[in-house]
Amino acid sequence: MNIQEIIIRDAKIGDEYQLAELSVVCWRQTYLGLMDDLILESMNIDERLYGFAAALRSFNTKFLVAELHGKLLGFISYGSSRIQQSGLEIYAFYIEKNFQGMKIGSRLLRAAEGQIRISQVSRLWVCTLSSNVSAQEFYIKNNFVMSPLMKSFCIQGFSYPEFVMYKLL
Repeated sequence: MNIQEIIIRDAKIGDEYQLAELSVVCWRQTYLGLMDDLILESMNIDERLYGFAAALRSFNTKFLVAELHGKLLGFISYGSSRIQQSGLEIYAFYIEKNFQGMKIGSRLLRAAEGQIRISQVSRLWVCTLSSNVSAQEFYIKNNFVMSPLMKSFCIQGFSYPEFVMYKLL
């Protein structure tokens, strides 16, 4: 595989199945040992498919994908901040484990930041599980800083503490 062949592009209608599939795979890879196994086992592509189909048709959420020969390897989605009134927020950001460490995540993040700068937004927010150290290290390496804010991520009756991070653009 030649990393130069990986294309970063806007997601489009028709990507929803691959996005749903990638989301389930990446959640299971990323959160194994960080979340209850019941949550990961119950994840289902068909349920995710509906959410991605709706989000791709929405003007409120923006998606960028990393693609190699028609296969999606990762994606980032962002939109209006749910954390603070100012800025935008990364809602989801995943790279399939086999393709991590190849700078695909950095390329996706830079592309998203470029689009965000055009809209003249100056702050980008993201939340990470407090136990997801690799995500925190990635964001710090990409000039995000920890905020004093903390949140809780609740799913299927479980609650997980999250760190809030941000970057000035």
